[in-house]
Amino acid sequence: MIGIYVWTQIPHGSTSPSIFNGKALLFTLLVTYSFILRNSSAIGFIPLILHKAFYEKNFKMFALSGIIVALPLLFITVLADSLYYGKLTITSWNFIKFNVIEEGGDIFGVNAWHDYLKSFMVEYLKQLTLLYIPAFFIYTYKQIKKGIFPELSLIISFYLFVLSRVSHKEARFMVPIIPLILLQISLCISSLYNVLSIKFFKGIMIYTVALHLLTLGHSFGKGKGYLATDFILSID
Repeated sequence: MIGIYVWTQIPHGSTSPSIFNGKALLFTLLVTYSFILRNSSAIGFIPLILHKAFYEKNFKMFALSGIIVALPLLFITVLADSLYYGKLTITSWNFIKFNVIEEGGDIFGVNAWHDYLKSFMVEYLKQLTLLYIPAFFIYTYKQIKKGIFPELSLIISFYLFVLSRVSHKEARFMVPIIPLILLQISLCISSLYNVLSIKFFKGIMIYTVALHLLTLGHSFGKGKGYLATDFILSID
C-alpha cells in the first residue's frame, strides 16, 4: 500500500525536469525490499514500473534509481548469502528456479489454474466475494472515465495471472493483494450507498456481516498429489 501511494507521487516524465527524484528512489527501495523478502511479493509492481518508465516517459529516472538503490541492495543480499553458505548463492534465483522453472512446489500439491479465484479468494473474503466482481469493474470504469490509470485493477490482475501459471497454489500467496481487493470493495460499497436507499443498504450490510461472522472458520485443503511429507521423510 505504501509503495502504491509513493508510485502515485512520482511525477510524469514530461513534467519532471530532473531524472533524480526522491519519490522514485523511495519507490525503488520499497520494491527491492519486497523482492528480497519474497520474490513473488514484487510481481504486482512490474506493470506499474513499466507504465511509469515507458508510457509516462520516466525510463531514465527509474534506470538511475535502479543503479543507486536496487543494485547495491541486491549485491549486499547476494554477498551476505554467499558468505553464510560459503559459495555463490543467489537466493532469488534459487526461489524462481525451484518454484517456477523446475516446479518443485508441486510436491506440496497441484491445483487448477482458477483456484485463486474459485477457492482461495473465498477463504479470505467470504460473502464479500460477491461484491468483488462489480467492485473491480466499477473501480476500473471510474478511473478510466476520470482519465486516471487504474493501478489497483492492473496490480491485482497481473499478480493473479502470474501466480495462476504456477501449478502449486496456496491461499497465503494472495496476502499481498488482499488489502487492494478490500479497498476496491469498499469503493464499490461507497458507490452502492449513494445509489440505494439507506434502509435497503443497511439491510444488505447487516445480512453480509452476519453471514461473514457465521463462516469465519478458515478452511484448509491440499492440492492433488500432495507428496511433501513423503519427500521430507525420504531425506537421509
